[in-house]
Amino acid sequence: DFATLKKICGVDEEDLIDMLAEIRKLDPKPGTSFETSVSEAIVPDIVVRAAPDGTWMVELNPDALPRVLVNQDYFAAVSRGTQKNSADQAFLNECLQNANWLTRSLDQRARTIMKVATEIVRQQDAFLANGIGHLRPLNLKTVADAIKMHESTVSRVTSNKYMLTPRGLFELKYFFTVSIGSAEG
Repeated sequence: DFATLKKICGVDEEDLIDMLAEIRKLDPKPGTSFETSVSEAIVPDIVVRAAPDGTWMVELNPDALPRVLVNQDYFAAVSRGTQKNSADQAFLNECLQNANWLTRSLDQRARTIMKVATEIVRQQDAFLANGIGHLRPLNLKTVADAIKMHESTVSRVTSNKYMLTPRGLFELKYFFTVSIGSAEG
């Protein structure tokens, strides 16, 4: 609506055209010249929600978990065709064992993440309910002892894993803080 723009700006048509040309020369995203990498959205590995009974529901995000399925019917069909050749059958059996091992390993990984996340939520309940001022000092050893795992396992599990809470999205390492002694102890 050029007529209204001319009236608001108090300029004639020529000045308005010059002003619009100047605006069109501007960069609508000036920050892109400073950042060359593409930002990626973080997908949380764990989702924490308030339960109706006042506790917290801790769930693994199925979108963040790798999926491996072993098709037993396909294995059986291929195995029937290789019964005469023991080398082929041995190869198929090894592939099936590797696939089963991978699915068990991924399941164990998911259970370990859940154990660690559940313990973090238990330890940091006040933070989830009341905010940053209630973040408790917590270290890897405390969580490791509580879930009966080694400290290095807890460290690996918390690296590059994210938890979506009612307070926002946090890396699991965020919840591990140390207290600093004051003059009064």
